[in-house]
Amino acid sequence: VIKEFLPAMREKNKGVIVNISSILGKIVPPSMGYYAASKHALEAISEQLWHDLSKTNIRVKIVEPGATNTGFTKNKIVGELALPFYEETVKKTKNVDWRGSTDEDIAQVIYKATTDPSKKLRYGAGKFSSTFLFLKRIIPDRIFMKTMQLYSK
Repeated sequence: VIKEFLPAMREKNKGVIVNISSILGKIVPPSMGYYAASKHALEAISEQLWHDLSKTNIRVKIVEPGATNTGFTKNKIVGELALPFYEETVKKTKNVDWRGSTDEDIAQVIYKATTDPSKKLRYGAGKFSSTFLFLKRIIPDRIFMKTMQLYSK
């Protein structure tokens, strides 16, 4: 989508690119590595676009929702587990009920990001997003990683 729209945005020297990422673009909980990797990639390409377009009137925004009440965790598809070592962790993390934000909560942040004329890049969205991202910045990795493991026990 960016590839298709960016040339017209450059020609007009205006526009907003809003990528919907996740706090998992910054944090990787147990059994969510593949999903988190896709969000890390989206974060990286968004940051690069922000740099590339910083001297233009085209704004790049990343919305980073936390847990949502969409049934995402319970409905995630788990591929074949070739190693029994992982089965217990996947089962436990699949049954975590985050009771997160509503899609309306997230939509409000998307609207805010879209209409914000500033060059601000990231927008935490929802109940857990800002808290987890803040804790990730201030708590040493060793402690943060151990805390994340609590959700798979």
